[in-house]
Amino acid sequence: MKKIVSGICIALVSLGVFALEIKESAVPEEDEFVLYINAYPWGPACDSAVLNCGKEINESELDYKDFEVSVTYITDQYESSRFAIKKGEREVCYACLCDEYGKEVKEKSNYVRIYFKIGEEVKNSNPFEKNIILKGTVSPVYGLRIKNEKLDLMNSTITEIVSPKAGLFKTAKGGTEELPVSYTYFKPQDKIEKKPLIVWFHGIAEGGTNEYLPLLGTPACNLASKKIQGKFENGAHVIVPLCPTAWLETITEDSNGIRIWESVDFDLYEETLSKPIHGLKNFFGVEEETEKKETVPVATVSYYTKTVKKLIDDYIKENPDIDVNRIYVGGCSAGGYMTLNMLLQYPDFFAAGFPTCEAYIDSKLKDADIKTLAKIPLWFVHSKNDEVIKPKRHDEATVSRLKKAGAKDLHFSFYPDVRDTTGLYTNKDGNPAIFDSHSSWLYTLNDYPEENGVTLFEWLSKQKKVSVRTDL
Repeated sequence: MKKIVSGICIALVSLGVFALEIKESAVPEEDEFVLYINAYPWGPACDSAVLNCGKEINESELDYKDFEVSVTYITDQYESSRFAIKKGEREVCYACLCDEYGKEVKEKSNYVRIYFKIGEEVKNSNPFEKNIILKGTVSPVYGLRIKNEKLDLMNSTITEIVSPKAGLFKTAKGGTEELPVSYTYFKPQDKIEKKPLIVWFHGIAEGGTNEYLPLLGTPACNLASKKIQGKFENGAHVIVPLCPTAWLETITEDSNGIRIWESVDFDLYEETLSKPIHGLKNFFGVEEETEKKETVPVATVSYYTKTVKKLIDDYIKENPDIDVNRIYVGGCSAGGYMTLNMLLQYPDFFAAGFPTCEAYIDSKLKDADIKTLAKIPLWFVHSKNDEVIKPKRHDEATVSRLKKAGAKDLHFSFYPDVRDTTGLYTNKDGNPAIFDSHSSWLYTLNDYPEENGVTLFEWLSKQKKVSVRTDL
C-alpha cells in the first residue's frame, strides 16, 4: 500500500502532520523511491534515494549526470505568519546500481541509488519543519521529483522514509492527561537480562511536533548504535522525550498568568542576574533589561517536569527488564538544563547524569542545590568557545562549586572548540573540520569524552545507585 500519493508529480513529505514512521530499512515499490535521511554534524539531511526503476538497468547505461532532481521545501525565511515555499534543485553527485535495500551491486538491477550533495551550505537538504519559538510550528513540505530522460525514468512518489539509526526507534505518547508528551524509544532485543535506561533531552531547536527531529537534529540516534549499546553488557533502553515548546518553560507565571521561560544568561556582569524573559528573547540576541543588584538565586522548575517523570515511570513499568537502580539522564543545551532540573527535582531517582553545553544558569543554583548535585555522579561536556551557552555562566562555574562541595564522582570534558571526531570531515589543510561552537553534543553522542582511558558511556555503564529502590 502506498504511504504517500504524489501531487502534481511531486511527492510532498509532511513529516509534521502525517504520523509517517521512519523505517530502519524499506524496499521501494515499482516506479517509486525510498528517501534516506541521516544525522550530520550540521543537522539532518536527505542524502540519497533508492529508486525502483520497474525495469533492469545496466551499469554501462548509468551516469549520475543524467539525473535531474527538483525539490519543493520550506525556506528559512519567515514572513507574515507563514513560511515561504520554495522550489529548487538537488545536485546528484553519484549514482550506482543497488539491491532493493540500497546496497551497491555491479550486475544489472531494477534498483538505482542516487546520492545528493550535502553539507552545511546546502540549504535545501533538510526535510524537517522549522521551529520558531512563540510562533508555533508549521507542517513542513519536502518533495522530490527524480527524472532521467535517457533511462526514461520519472519517480515522484515516496514509498517509505528510511534512516538506519533513527529507524531503530519507535514513537509513542506518554505523560499526563493534562500535558501529554510524545517520545521515541529504543528497546534492546534481549528481554530477560536486566539493563539500564538512558533518558536524553533534546535542545531547543529540536522541539515541536515531530518525534524524529530530536534523533536527527543532533545525532541522538547514536544512542541506539552498536558503539554505544556495546558499552552496556546487555544493551540499554533509550527514551527521547519531545518538548512541544522548550524545556526552559517554567511553572512560574507572571502577573498576567503567562508562564515564564528560564532566561539564558549570556553577557551579564557577574554581580547581576537577568530578569525572567518570555520566549527566550536573549536566546535570539535581543537585549534584556537587567537588575543592577544582588538577588537571591531561584532554581527554576520546568513546566514539563511532572509529565516527563510520569512518562519515564510508565515506561519502566511496561518494561520489567529495566534495572531501576541504573537510570541515567542527559541532554544538550536546553536539554542540559532539563537534565539538571530533573536531577534536582528527583535526586534519588537517577544513578547518574551527563549534561552537555547545559543551559542552567549557575547563578540560579542555591548552595543547597549544589550539595544535592554533588551527591550524584556527573559528567559535563562543553566547548570553551561556545557563544550560545557561555561556560563561565553555566557548567564551568557549576563544576567549580561542585568540586568545593566535595563531589566525588565529577567529570568535565572541556574542549577548546568542536571538531570532527569521526575522521569523515576535514578542512582544506587535512585537519579535522571545526563545527559550530555550541555543538559539543557531537562529542557526547559519539562517545568521545574520555578520562584515564574510560569513555563517557563506559563510565555511565558502571553507575548504579547503592540503595535498592522499591518505589516502582
